[in-house]
Amino acid sequence: MISNTKKRQKGFTLIELMVVIIIIGVLASVAIPLYLGYTEDSRKADGKTLLGTIITAEKTYYIKNATFTDSQADLESFLGDLGEAEQKWDINLSGASDNGFTVRVEGKSGTDFEGLWVEVSYTKDPASQSWTDGSGT
Repeated sequence: MISNTKKRQKGFTLIELMVVIIIIGVLASVAIPLYLGYTEDSRKADGKTLLGTIITAEKTYYIKNATFTDSQADLESFLGDLGEAEQKWDINLSGASDNGFTVRVEGKSGTDFEGLWVEVSYTKDPASQSWTDGSGT
């Protein structure tokens, strides 16, 4: 008598493997751009933190001198050691007057921050202050 029992195969078919690879590819095509956006946002947040430190130093300078300054050297005693921030960001102060100033930090070339920038136009009137950020990419 002939037995109709088939030997059961173990493993995956080629179609099943192809479907899994396609699903992984679709997930990666969505996840990688999101991840890159999050890392850029976190780097900009680092720049905003540095701007907050500079704004505090400018306010302290204003209390002592009744004006804001365009010179980072004038702020050195109020800024203290910026540590890693100076290795990541270039600081540009401009437009200083009795009413406010503009400060922009730009990512240094050769770092992960290259091409990123964050800027604030600070005035004594909070309603007219503006924060902007962007990237060169």
